[in-house]
Amino acid sequence: HTHSSEHTHTVNTHPEQWYKTDFSNSISWYINIISESENLEKENAALRKEVKRLTEEAKYLSTVLSNHEPLCTGLSGASTELLYGAHHGAFHQHISVPHYPL
Repeated sequence: HTHSSEHTHTVNTHPEQWYKTDFSNSISWYINIISESENLEKENAALRKEVKRLTEEAKYLSTVLSNHEPLCTGLSGASTELLYGAHHGAFHQHISVPHYPL
């Protein structure tokens, strides 16, 4: 009977050690989760500010665009061609000119 009681004692020791190890692991894991959560909250706050700023900027640019649009539609197709077409052609001409003798 003494032998079986010793055996029971040995069996009881291991789960206790395992529990202690597991508990300390759980604590460090929990601390990591908390710090990660805090970091995410900070990032979230920063992102919310950024979204708010960009939304306000978008509203502002939209207002500027809608105020400027009537002026833009005043330009004819010819003047647009004059502004962009000539430059575009000159750009391609520049590319086709070799920079070194063949």
